[in-house]
Amino acid sequence: MSKTLYNIDKENLDRILDFFDWELYQQILKVLEDSEKDPHYSAVNARNKIMWLIRIKKDLKEPLPYDDCKGYFSNNVFLEPEDYELFEKKRKRESEYYIGEQF
Repeated sequence: MSKTLYNIDKENLDRILDFFDWELYQQILKVLEDSEKDPHYSAVNARNKIMWLIRIKKDLKEPLPYDDCKGYFSNNVFLEPEDYELFEKKRKRESEYYIGEQF
């Protein structure tokens, strides 16, 4: 059984990251389907989560086929280029009033 920093079981960490990635994908779908006039799901928060996932994978020295939000979308077989464009449009609009850290 391989261990990572903090003596964490790598298999369990991988399971958590896979679950996190699935939940993130679900959040992205909600953002994409959300009302533009009265949104209930945060595109900024979803982007932050994408960047956290990338950082963690890099910290673990695991290769990723992407290194930014656009790459995450491009690498996801369920998402189309126009999905990324819509996501970014919503994120930029929301970022004007979002309180908190933004990546």
